[in-house]
Amino acid sequence: MLNLDFTHKTTQATPRLHAVATEFLRVSNDVAELHKLSSKLTSDPYLFVEFVKTIRGFLSVQTALGLSGEIDTVFLQVIKGWFPDLITETFSFLIVVRIINLFNKRANSKVYPDILRRIGNNALYLTRNPLRGICLVEKAINVRDPDCTVFIALKLHSHYVELSFEELGSNIVEKLLSVGESGICGV
Repeated sequence: MLNLDFTHKTTQATPRLHAVATEFLRVSNDVAELHKLSSKLTSDPYLFVEFVKTIRGFLSVQTALGLSGEIDTVFLQVIKGWFPDLITETFSFLIVVRIINLFNKRANSKVYPDILRRIGNNALYLTRNPLRGICLVEKAINVRDPDCTVFIALKLHSHYVELSFEELGSNIVEKLLSVGESGICGV
C-alpha cells in the first residue's frame, strides 16, 4: 500500500479532493476498484484537474497509471479533453508525460499521434510556459513525426524571431530548423 500521509494537507482544505484522495489510498492495490474510482474521478473533469494539481492527487494517479489499459484509457480521455489546463501545472504535466510514454510503449498507433496533434495545436500556448510547455514541444519535435513537426512549425512560424530571443524558445527554433534541413519534413 502506498503511504501518502505526508500529502494529507494538500487535499485537506477541499473536502471533495480529500475524499477522493482517501478513497485512492483505500483501494490502491485493487485494479478493479481503481478502475471504478478512476472512472468516478474523471466523470467530473473539474475535480480531476484540481486533484492532479496536488501532490497527493498526482501520486495517486501516477500509481494507478500503467496498472491496466482500461485505467490508462479512462485517464487519457480526460487528459485529451482538458489538455491545455493540465499541461501547464507541475504535477498534472508529469501525468500527461507519463501517459504519453505509456501509450508510446504500447505502440498504440491511434493515441500517440492524437496527443502529438494536441501538442502541435497548442504549441504557441505551450511555448509561453518556459519550463513545462517548451519541454513538451521539444519532446514532440524529437519524436520526428513529420505531421506533428509540420503542425508545430506552422503554429509557430510567425513567432520564430520572438522565440529565438528566449533562452529555451531558441532551442525549439533550432530543432525545427535542423529537422527542416535534414529533410524529414518541409519545415
